[in-house]
Amino acid sequence: MRRFGGSVLGVGGEFETLVIDGPDGFFKGLMKVGSEERKIVRGSGGEALLTFMGGTTMRRQRRQVNDSGWLEKLRIPDRFDRVFELLLDTLDQDREHAQMLQSRPLNERLSSKQYNWMDRYHICTGRWTTRISNLSASHVKDSAQAQLREICQTVMSLLEHEIHRSTADIVFTTILLRSMDDFQAVNQEYAELFGARPNPPARVTLACGEMLPPGVYVIISVVVTLRPATACQHLHVQSISYWAPANIGPYSQAASVRLGSDDDAPAIVYVAGQIPLVPSSMEIVRWETYSGQAQRDHDTATFRLQTTLALQHLWRIGKAMDVSWWVGAIAFVVAGEDDIRDKASLAALAWSKIHVPENLVEEMGSSTPTNETGFDVWNERCIDNRSFVTGQENVVLPDFSCLSLVDDNGTEISVGYPVVPPFFAVEIAQLPRGSQIEWQGLGVSRGAVRLFETIQEDGSSITACSVASDDKIFGFIPFGLSSTQDNMVDQIESAISVLRRRCKVSGTAKGHRIAYTSHEIDVTRFEAQIVPCRSVWSVKGEELAVAVLVEYEKEVE
Repeated sequence: MRRFGGSVLGVGGEFETLVIDGPDGFFKGLMKVGSEERKIVRGSGGEALLTFMGGTTMRRQRRQVNDSGWLEKLRIPDRFDRVFELLLDTLDQDREHAQMLQSRPLNERLSSKQYNWMDRYHICTGRWTTRISNLSASHVKDSAQAQLREICQTVMSLLEHEIHRSTADIVFTTILLRSMDDFQAVNQEYAELFGARPNPPARVTLACGEMLPPGVYVIISVVVTLRPATACQHLHVQSISYWAPANIGPYSQAASVRLGSDDDAPAIVYVAGQIPLVPSSMEIVRWETYSGQAQRDHDTATFRLQTTLALQHLWRIGKAMDVSWWVGAIAFVVAGEDDIRDKASLAALAWSKIHVPENLVEEMGSSTPTNETGFDVWNERCIDNRSFVTGQENVVLPDFSCLSLVDDNGTEISVGYPVVPPFFAVEIAQLPRGSQIEWQGLGVSRGAVRLFETIQEDGSSITACSVASDDKIFGFIPFGLSSTQDNMVDQIESAISVLRRRCKVSGTAKGHRIAYTSHEIDVTRFEAQIVPCRSVWSVKGEELAVAVLVEYEKEVE
């Protein structure tokens, strides 16, 4: 199109639409192609292609009949679905947040000297996936970009010589930066790892500031699927729309991996971190631009708005990937010492309320409105609960019908009440584009989910779920501030042993662990992917020392 001075319209795919003329007020020019410059190419199957050998563009002359009124008649889709509009309203009105424990001063939290061990990477291989965690290159002193270049070489070497896979098998990446100022340079280098691959992995990118070890500017952890390419599906939308943010870098919105050979086998869905970008402008939403008016608690209003919009992005992508249940979610939050408690509380409140949408309607005294203008093609085609993977309409998320609860005796009982999946709020230094929050979710598609819960002696709850006849088991374990640093590893291993017994995990594999921690962990004794953070919070509003996610995959018998 550069030859003609025009622009490409359309969403991509196998076919593109070439628009040569349009209404006044929208098209400044038109494209003219003479009959001698057109050629019809007929195929053997009865199809025909029209090729253009040339063409020119020219300024349009305004038509005699004024048709500029069409612009005012166009309907711009609402920013929020009805349930998320209600969520935003209830977050604004609900001032009774969960009681938060007193936060310790930031200077008593994690110091960088505690994390020199993060130069140590480790590999954990299961039946379905291999994870490479905590890759860094502190010996490269130049820059974050130079360190990432070295890390990428290590990734490719490990894939080729130890895992016997390629970068095409990476389905999810976690990127930890020292500073978000390095994001653009790192992004360019990261893209080289995947070359011209059409579907790069989903990812989350965080800046941890001085919590990274001295001399370390970037750390990478990757999830590598061991399933064939036919078992994987990616959502990689690059066009601007009103639906959800387009890709602004070398990543996919989501990657789905089936756990069986059948097309309808259960799948695990890795969703990229979602920040509150307005899809149509790709700008971070802020209260003053959204409402057009000032508000006394401007910063709080912006955080509520960003929390709701980013969570809606997670939901829309989840439905597009046929997610029926969230294994769990993390809300990465940027905050100061004075407002982290309120922000963590708001994120937890949003996560809890969105899983009971009927209560939102009841609280706000509202009902789903009817469309006074009649049938809405946009909502029917692009918004209303449609799976892009299967084409299924009316995707329900969360779908409580897929759940069963396993009691202490191992008996399965149906879930007759709303259940909220595990959630942690994690305070970090910076997020992309200056966002205050980023949601990351792990979903289940087309599979029965069994839920487990065990109450520990200190009153904390170990929650877990299994998927596909226990082929995958995910456990979430919180550790309060009362946990002593001297025996932290022993406490974690003890809780994991409880989880294994409760879920009847067989075999000797330790499973993959991710630790979101504001405390030092001795990784010579506890191998895990580490996400160092300023603070961690539970869905109940309690500040934690460590939150651990454990993943087991059934071993081949």
